Amino acid sequence: MFLDIKYNLEKNKQECTNFVLKVLPQYLELKERKKLKEEIVSIKLLAQMNDTSIPNLENKEFIYRNIMYIEFMVKNIKKIQPYIETLHKLFKAPTILKISDEKLNSIYSLCIKRLSKINKGEIVVENIVTTKEFSDVINAKTRNEYIDIISKIYNRNNKFDYYYELLIKTKIYNLKKELKDNYIKLLDSKIFYNLEKMQYNMEKLNSFEEYIKQYESETNMAEKIKLKNKIDNIIFIF
Repeated sequence: MFLDIKYNLEKNKQECTNFVLKVLPQYLELKERKKLKEEIVSIKLLAQMNDTSIPNLENKEFIYRNIMYIEFMVKNIKKIQPYIETLHKLFKAPTILKISDEKLNSIYSLCIKRLSKINKGEIVVENIVTTKEFSDVINAKTRNEYIDIISKIYNRNNKFDYYYELLIKTKIYNLKKELKDNYIKLLDSKIFYNLEKMQYNMEKLNSFEEYIKQYESETNMAEKIKLKNKIDNIIFIF
């Protein structure tokens, strides 16, 4: 499914790093660019999809021919998180970003990329989903659980549907604690074979997550009750 390209790691690392530093000025002002450059240690393309049995998707809105798996090695993950959207914009192809630091912490980030309706050739980044921070020092089991979940992808309709399954499974994993019983129900459901059902549930998951954030920060009890009702009334398709 994914082609491992570690056969020439040092050359790959240098080429990826040079590419990113070259295109970075398009997305960041000098001050922010310097901050980001100071944090990046190296960049490498770990793997890319090499499964011709999954059709490409190309239309006026999306171009999904290839999926790249890219690792950014950085000094401190917390300092890099404000730039995740920018890192996604650096690559036109759909991408799984793995960001690791020198303390063996890591996060993974995915997003939907579509063609801009205003500026021809430009990519618009939407629906960014980034995992919570994993620590291989404290508990590698949690990261392994996530990797196991995204390793089981069932939708082979086309590469967009395939990537969308990766995206929504990451979102579901992020909300494991909050979803409670619905966590297992969603992962065990048949929604992943149907793009419309995945998109419906993604919309509900986004609302669910937003209401929880509002609930946790709300101090007015009446408003908290309203938000709790909204959370409880969200209906998922299984």
